[in-house]
Amino acid sequence: MVIIPLLGKTRWEMSWSRFFEAFFQEHKDSGVYIRSLFPTRLYYQMSLPKALLETYLFLGLYLYILLLVLLTASLYRKHIMGVFLCGGIVIVGSALCSAKTPLMWMFPMAHSVVWLHYTEYFRKMVFSMEATYLYFAFVIAVLIYWQWGLVKDYSYGMEDEHGSFH
Repeated sequence: MVIIPLLGKTRWEMSWSRFFEAFFQEHKDSGVYIRSLFPTRLYYQMSLPKALLETYLFLGLYLYILLLVLLTASLYRKHIMGVFLCGGIVIVGSALCSAKTPLMWMFPMAHSVVWLHYTEYFRKMVFSMEATYLYFAFVIAVLIYWQWGLVKDYSYGMEDEHGSFH
């Protein structure tokens, strides 16, 4: 068993590992490849539990928005258009995040990447987390309200998958 020899030398807690912390202290200014794999904006700004919680929450809300876009297109019986619209949201959002333009905050992609909310070092927020929560709540509420209006006039079971009446 590998775990038995390590039992006295390990710590079990929700925080960044000692290796991770020591690695950043030793290689602060070096261009080591491994260091580039860890987002320092995230490491320097928040604890591991908060980073995990907000990352998974924002990613879930982002996917929920894409689901609502697909559902809205489905209510219009334009399934393929919904897929292309979701693809466009992802592609344009990713491109704007890569370019780090202020327009990226119009798309849910930027809001779902937690480390984009901070500068790299000085704990200065580029975009507040509260505004991100409001953004997700607003977009989801608008999409649900839009769907609610479509569902009120929807006739269930009267047509086949192509919209033809029986």
